[in-house]
Order: sequence, then C-alpha cells, then structure tokens
Amino acid sequence: MTADELRNEMHAEFKDVRSDSAALRNEMTAEFKAVRADLAGLRNETAGEFKKVHAQFENIHARFERVDARFERVDAQFERVDAQFENVDAQFESIHAQFESVRAELKAVEDNLLARIKAEGETIRRHFDVMVERVNDSVKVVADGTARHTERLDDHETRIKAIEGPAG
Repeated sequence: MTADELRNEMHAEFKDVRSDSAALRNEMTAEFKAVRADLAGLRNETAGEFKKVHAQFENIHARFERVDARFERVDAQFERVDAQFENVDAQFESIHAQFESVRAELKAVEDNLLARIKAEGETIRRHFDVMVERVNDSVKVVADGTARHTERLDDHETRIKAIEGPAG
C-alpha cells in the first residue's frame, strides 16, 4: 500500500469518524436536553419516575460505550498507521544504506580505474621513451651512413674529375 493510498484511506476513515462524532454529538445534546427536562419533572413526580430516568441513563451509558468502542477503533487505526510509518521509515533507511553502499562501490571502482589508467600511462610513457631512443639510434645510424656515403661520393667525384682532367 502506497503512502497516498494510506492517506486516502485514513482521510475517508476520519471523515466517517467526524460524521459519526457530529451525529453522536447532536444525539447527545438532544438526550442531555431530555435528561434535564426529566430531572426538572423529577422534582415534582413520584419515585416511579426515577425508574424512567434510570433507564435513560442506561441508554446514555450504552451510547458512551459505543463512543468508547469507536475511539478504540480509531486508536487501533492510529497504531496501524504508526506501524506502517515505522515500516516506511525502515525501508527508507535501508534504501539510504544501499545508496551509501553503491556510492562506496562506485568510489572504489573509480579509484581502481584511475590507478589503472595512471599505471598504464606510466607503462606507455616508458615504452614511448624506449621507442624514441630506438628511433634516435636508427636515425643516427642512417645519418652516419648518409654522411659516410656522401663522403665516399665526394671522394669518387674528386677521382673522376682527376681522371677526366680539366676538360670541362
């Protein structure tokens, strides 16, 4: 049962109780007026009239017992509502605890991922540094080879010019 359904049910029950209470109040007011009239007449009437008054008091007593029973039902309803609210509070506390648990798990996952990313970044940087050294070494070998070939070509050029002579 949702909180709205519970509220609607309670609203309807309280409306019935208020209506019953108003009707009972009106009945009681009328009965008290009758009792007052009977008591005024009692002063003038004989002892037999006391029995009628006693019967009317019994009727009023029975009505009060019905009112007490109604109030006991209302109290029981309040106790059920209180129990339901305690249950709802417990459920909210449970949900809050679950959210806290999920939040902690997500934080742990985030921390783990950040650590892994950092470690992987360091590994990539070391690998990159090694590769840069290798490329630099390769470039140096190529540059040294190119310089040596250029020098040999220059030597060949000089020899060819010496062989061909100053013809040109």
